[in-house]
Amino acid sequence: MSNDPREAKLFKALEDRQYLWRTLAALERESGMNESEVIAALWRNSARVMEGSTTTGEKVWALRERYWRESSSIFNIISSTSTSSGGSF
Repeated sequence: MSNDPREAKLFKALEDRQYLWRTLAALERESGMNESEVIAALWRNSARVMEGSTTTGEKVWALRERYWRESSSIFNIISSTSTSSGGSF
């Protein structure tokens, strides 16, 4: 990550516990960067972020580590529920 305080704000927005996925508009707004600056920062830090898309095709980004941690937690809850109710995958 660079020393740009706006980039730190970008990652703070990605860490916001209220949202797993963030849109480009949200990342621009919260970081103070323009579209090309946000995209460049995401590319520079591609090992830390992952890109997805909404059902309408809008691009969204999440922190890779957080995505896997939270996805794993959801799978464990579903798996525990299915196992205790006799279901299986």
